[in-house]
Amino acid sequence: MSVTFAKNLLVLAALTLFAPAAEASETILPITSAEVARVAEGERLVSGEPGDVNRGVVIGLVNAPVAEVDGILQDVGNHDQWFPDTNNTVVISSEGASMRFSGETEVPVLPDRQWTNDGMRSTQTLNGVECVVFTYEMVPGTGNMDELFGYWLLCPHDASGGTI
Repeated sequence: MSVTFAKNLLVLAALTLFAPAAEASETILPITSAEVARVAEGERLVSGEPGDVNRGVVIGLVNAPVAEVDGILQDVGNHDQWFPDTNNTVVISSEGASMRFSGETEVPVLPDRQWTNDGMRSTQTLNGVECVVFTYEMVPGTGNMDELFGYWLLCPHDASGGTI
C-alpha cells in the first residue's frame, strides 16, 4: 500500500429519503473491509434500495484529510457550490455541534425537494477507528417531503488515523 493511498480517506454518504420516524435512530454502519478493498482499486460504490424506505449509499475515497472534508461538510451555507442539484442552502441557526439548515434539491420529473434539517456533528469509533459523523434529519412540517434522515461518515483510511 502506498503512502499516498494510506493518507486517503474513506467517505460514506448514506441518505434515506422519506424514512419513517423509527429510522431516524438508524445505526451508523461501518465500512466493511470488502468495500475498502473495492474502493482502493478505484471503484466508486453506489447502491439504492427502493421500497417503503428509499435508501441510497455512496462510498468513495477522498484524497484529503478528515478535518478538511469535515470543514467542507460543516460549511452548509456553501453546499450549493459543490453538491450537485442543491440550491439556496442557508444555515438558520448553529450552536456547538448542532445546526438547523434549509435548502432545495432539484429532482427530475418530480417537484424540487424543499427541506429544513437539524444536523449534529459527533465522533464515533467504528471497527476501532475514530470517525466523524454528521447526521441530519428533516424538521417535521417543513418543506415538501414527508421525512428524511441521512448521514455523512468520514473515516481515516488507515487504522492509525491517516493524515489526522
